[in-house]
Amino acid sequence: MFVIVFVTVLVLIVTKTTSSTNRDPLLFGPERLYDFFFVKNGTVFHQFNHGAYGGTPKIVVDSQYKYVEQIESSIRDWMDGATGYRQCVTLAKQRLAEMIHIAIQWPVTGPESFINPITAALEANASTINIRIAIFSHVSAYPSVILPVKELVELFHQYNIPVIVDGAHALGNIEINIEDMSNVDYYFTNTHKWLYSSKSSAILYVRHDHQHLYVPAPAIVDSAMIEDFETRFLWTGTRDRTPYCAILSALDYRQSLGGEERIMNYNHDLAQYGGRYLSRLWKTKILSPENM
Repeated sequence: MFVIVFVTVLVLIVTKTTSSTNRDPLLFGPERLYDFFFVKNGTVFHQFNHGAYGGTPKIVVDSQYKYVEQIESSIRDWMDGATGYRQCVTLAKQRLAEMIHIAIQWPVTGPESFINPITAALEANASTINIRIAIFSHVSAYPSVILPVKELVELFHQYNIPVIVDGAHALGNIEINIEDMSNVDYYFTNTHKWLYSSKSSAILYVRHDHQHLYVPAPAIVDSAMIEDFETRFLWTGTRDRTPYCAILSALDYRQSLGGEERIMNYNHDLAQYGGRYLSRLWKTKILSPENM
């Protein structure tokens, strides 16, 4: 019985293989040039370093663009919040650090609504707890408010606490001036939210006296600690660099709409209008003054 089954399977495999080889296969060589991007305006570009960077067929690139369209048209189906802020904080508490949470009373009236409770928390804890880092948003997600970054950085630096400012919602939404942030230690933002650029592009600022501490992870450049800070991050493998190239197009688009000030004023006025409308509808209060 075992032999019969084996022979039967063998015959099926041979038959299938033979039938497929009877078809006319696609020709290799020059006939495949047009499957790739090697021909432009009748000129053939020879790819001699395929082993390093490869060559992607047009059909594959087209498929990638279709996925990009799907992502942009149904973003919530693709981007899960499983690694969002609250989840990361929970993980940090479990594995890495003790978190000091400072309650803010809403509605806020101005910078003092943040400065006063944080000052009280520092006075109560700084002498007994080694506070390694302070992190806060430039523009918080919810409730949405612009935090007094300059004043907060000054406050934490009085206690020799380095500061990370999360500016994810800032770029394209409000004006950013790193030089007016009281010598902030770290600042990062991204371009795919309010600046209208492509996803997977971000900006990291590290104060000069901290830059010697950081290399790309993993450090895949032999001279990572020799090169200047920006150069260390230029080569991070064959990642897609087009989102960074597209930032210029995003800036051009914003300029076509009238420029940064016009866009920011429109969004600010729209947010204020929406806040007033909902506060009347729900018989509640707006949580912050207009300048925040």
